[in-house]
Amino acid sequence: MLKEPPVRPTKLHFAICFTVLLFMGLIALICWLSLRPSRPEFQIHHFTIVGLGQADGFESTRIVFNVSVRNPNRRLRISYESLSASVYYGGERIGSTPSLYSFDQPPENTSYVHHVLTGGVMAGNYGQPWMEIVSDRAQGWWTSGWS
Repeated sequence: MLKEPPVRPTKLHFAICFTVLLFMGLIALICWLSLRPSRPEFQIHHFTIVGLGQADGFESTRIVFNVSVRNPNRRLRISYESLSASVYYGGERIGSTPSLYSFDQPPENTSYVHHVLTGGVMAGNYGQPWMEIVSDRAQGWWTSGWS
């Protein structure tokens, strides 16, 4: 009659620890997949520079834009304390606004932001970037949508 060798305690401990770690890893993976947040998606729908060629200079020039903000998360609400907008041309800022407004966005929601940057906001930025815009416009670059 053959006797079975006794189970070694180290093998038993290893099997128990491996099973517990595998189970905890599976729970962590499920939690991560269900709760991981996604970044909000911003998309520009309309952008226009109005009054660029008027005789009174850049004081009456306005930058008008419409942006959609999408929250793709299923369970997370996003709270925007402030939004700021800046417009760059040729690597230099030609207009900006410090804060648009604050709002809360529910899960799986799209919000729309409409804003106008006026000449007062763009004061002091009438140098080289604006001259390049006028020059590029005169040469026929990006004429659609510009007034």
